[in-house]
Formats: sequence, C-alpha cells, structure tokens
Amino acid sequence: MTENFIDIELMDIEGEIAEVETPLISPLLPVIQEDDLEKEPLIIKYGMIEYRKKRLEMNKQNEPEDLLNDEQKKYLTLLSEGLSNQEACAELGIDRIVPTIWSKMRGSDSVYGICIQAIKDMQADDLEDEVWKEAIGNPRSTELKKFALKARKEEYKDNIQQQTNVQTNIHVTLDGTPYMTQTESGDGDA
Repeated sequence: MTENFIDIELMDIEGEIAEVETPLISPLLPVIQEDDLEKEPLIIKYGMIEYRKKRLEMNKQNEPEDLLNDEQKKYLTLLSEGLSNQEACAELGIDRIVPTIWSKMRGSDSVYGICIQAIKDMQADDLEDEVWKEAIGNPRSTELKKFALKARKEEYKDNIQQQTNVQTNIHVTLDGTPYMTQTESGDGDA
C-alpha cells in the first residue's frame, strides 16, 4: 500500500468554489509504504510504519531513514514471539547488555525504540491477562505478578501523593518575653 498526498487548492471562480488537484512534488510520496516491508516480521513492519508516520509529523522526511540490522530484527522478532531478553540474547549469541546499548544509542523515537515499546505493551497485556485468570481461578494472589504488572501498567501503580513542606509556628514565652520560632519539615513529621 502506498499513500499519496494531494494538495487541494480551492479557487473562487465567479462566486463558485472549484477544486483543483495538484500532486505534491516532495519527498512525502515514498515515505509511508508497506511494499518494501512485505518480507519483514510483523513487529518490524509495525515499527517501520509508526517510525515513518512520526517522521512525517515531525517533518523529517529528508533525513536518512533509521534502519535495523539483521541482528536487531532477529532480536525484536524473538521478543515479540514471547522469548525473554535472556533467551533471545542466548539464541543470538550476544551479551545481555547489547539490546540495552542499542536502546540507549538509538532512542525511543527510532524504529528499534518503537518496536521495544510495542513489545513491552504486548508483554504487559499478556501479564494482565494472566493476572486476571489467576484472580478469577485462584483465591490467593501471586505477589510477584502484582509487582510485575505495577511496573508495566500506569493504572496499577501506587499513586501516593507526597506531602509538601509543612510549616510549624511555635509561640514561646520566657520570663514574660514572647519569642516566635518557625521550623520547616520536608517530610511532614512536624
């Protein structure tokens, strides 16, 4: 699928509005294409399409496209198929720190970063399903799963509001002379 972008000019001709279609001559035309991604795994297709959309939104289509090497594609594919980081790294014969380095070097707006975020979202959904099944089928809950879910999904995080600085005013009178003392406590223990 190739998306083409058309610039539509509206012209007032004797009180009537006429549409004149003029094809844009710009680098926008080839940016969002799925044709070149046909043989790629689904997670890579998703990441590339989302990356290309971001490039259009940020008007960065003239910059060189971010591409994944074969090792990164295989790693992302293994993760999307359900392997853990450790299992995927062992399968590829790379150190476990390598994917973290890729993430840091490429950033969250890269194809790699978009794919990693999509995989984390899929893993969180799988975990949520598992927790739900456990809660329905087993009266006892698994604490480990609760903590894992809290780490992945914002709506499960503990929302404890931090108390702001508290000011305490103490009025002291010594031998008939009034003294005023002010103290501040940052933790609310006044």
